[in-house]
Amino acid sequence: VTTELNITGRPAQFGRGMIAEVGNKLIGQFADCLSRKLAAGAISAPTPAPAAGTAPAELSEPDVEPIDMLAVTGASAMAKQLAKYATAFAAGVLVGWLVSRCGGG
Repeated sequence: VTTELNITGRPAQFGRGMIAEVGNKLIGQFADCLSRKLAAGAISAPTPAPAAGTAPAELSEPDVEPIDMLAVTGASAMAKQLAKYATAFAAGVLVGWLVSRCGGG
């Protein structure tokens, strides 16, 4: 299976690694669902398209499980992201402190 996914907005802030893990989870859920339906014989031949002017048949809601991104990526991925920001913050504080000491005296 080849997929192409374009992510914009707030979810794009998570980073490529986390997005890849979530994408893999989605593909895994799809494969598991398809496997269960094939094993149960729930998938049949496609029905013909409704005639013009007739309402399409209602589709039943699929069983969809929400994806817990923290569970998928693990707390370590979140810790890595936080560690990057904490390191950058600490470096900024250190540089600010050094500049204030050198400039003040």
